[in-house]
Amino acid sequence: MVPQILLLLCLHHDFKVIHPNSPRWHGSCSYTKRSIPAVPRKGGCMKRRSGLRDDCSGFTIIEVIVACVIIAILGSITIAGFRVWLPRYNLKNAVRELYSNLNEVKIAAIKEHRNCSITFSATPDSYVTSGVTKTVTLSDYGSGVRFLGPLGETFDTSVVTFNSRGFCEFPTATAYAYLTNETNSAYYRVGPTTSGVIRLEKHVSGSTWE
Repeated sequence: MVPQILLLLCLHHDFKVIHPNSPRWHGSCSYTKRSIPAVPRKGGCMKRRSGLRDDCSGFTIIEVIVACVIIAILGSITIAGFRVWLPRYNLKNAVRELYSNLNEVKIAAIKEHRNCSITFSATPDSYVTSGVTKTVTLSDYGSGVRFLGPLGETFDTSVVTFNSRGFCEFPTATAYAYLTNETNSAYYRVGPTTSGVIRLEKHVSGSTWE
């Protein structure tokens, strides 16, 4: 009865049985584990059905170091580019808003049939509009945005006034406000002509603006 029970247990566990009459029998069944073939998986890795770990290797320390170095280099290039780009962006933003605010003051003067103006100040660099009441401080844009031209000018007049027809009541000639940033990467000027047309120009060189 005992040999039959041992035989059933060995068969249940997929073991190879040595017959009791064999010289290799020593009172218990000896066994060897059945060889289980490897199953190919996608990506070329081999996985054992028995649940053993894959034959795929991970990253080496050299690969990790190289990847970190590449990321650091790309990061430094990006940061350097951002530091150059940000002051220019803030300056352009301030220039465009001044251009827009001058047009709003002119439109308000036409709609309300009265004079409306914009007043510039250098302490601190800012301006105040009437008609559409608004106060703008250039330092709020960041990057050292301020009133300054290539020849040291700030603004040609401290007050620009539009009449009910949208013309420039004062001054009687084209007047500009000049802007730049902390790096002086570019110079812009914005102002109305006597006919009320708002002009925005960038300094090219010398006395040339476009």
